[in-house]
Amino acid sequence: MRIFFILTISLAFASCKSTKTAEISQDSAEQPVKEHVKDLVMGKVEIQHFSNYSADTTIHTLLYMYYDEAIGPKAAYKDSINQHIIDFTRTTTEFEIDESRKAVLNNSFFESQLNLFESLAAEEYAVDESANLWDYQGNIAITEYPDFIALEMGNWTYTGGAHGNGYTGYTMIDRQTGRTLSLSDFVSDMNAFALVAEREFRKDNGIGEKDNLLDLGFWFENGKFQCNENFYFENDEMVFFYNNYEIAPYSAGQITFSISMVDLKDLLKIKP
Repeated sequence: MRIFFILTISLAFASCKSTKTAEISQDSAEQPVKEHVKDLVMGKVEIQHFSNYSADTTIHTLLYMYYDEAIGPKAAYKDSINQHIIDFTRTTTEFEIDESRKAVLNNSFFESQLNLFESLAAEEYAVDESANLWDYQGNIAITEYPDFIALEMGNWTYTGGAHGNGYTGYTMIDRQTGRTLSLSDFVSDMNAFALVAEREFRKDNGIGEKDNLLDLGFWFENGKFQCNENFYFENDEMVFFYNNYEIAPYSAGQITFSISMVDLKDLLKIKP
């Protein structure tokens, strides 16, 4: 059974001016939305920020999922996933985590984190009245499989400078133990898998079989292709995702490639 919740984020950011009198509008922002599917909570929070100029407006948005501790049987994987969600949300919204604050997952937690992000932005505006408005777009999604849970966490932020930056991470959690699974937990023969992965990476990105990866601007060590640990399963494929700056300059964008499950039928120990 798969439960799926996705946010598609436009990475276009319109530059705008701010003043130190910028305020948060609670009325014009969409009210929080929350619903349950079994013990999964799905929700959305938005915080609208605007300056003295009507054109200078941004809406910080976070779509989320988490396990409700009060519903359903207790399980180690649920605790593990919820802690991953707490760590990700706090790291991307407050930067320097105050360990003295205890985090409890609910709609108020996510809303307070967006407000904290905006309060940090306000400090920037107070120093520089010409600073561009900060922006935060986030997504947390859970997909359930028989043997593991796939946790997707991503965000795109602008906190000044020439451009914003985005990150998307996928974490696989064992249903029995709550342990984070690595690629080697899924693959029976890593050497054989590496050959298939490089073939598909080159094919999906228009790279010739004998083309030198260093000459093409990739940052693989010694020019040797390396599969990362950031993967997910979708449409009978195993998809690998490289974030900005991971293996190439920012201008290359986020880089992906996929491997058909047909090509992996003899290589996967754990299957979706």
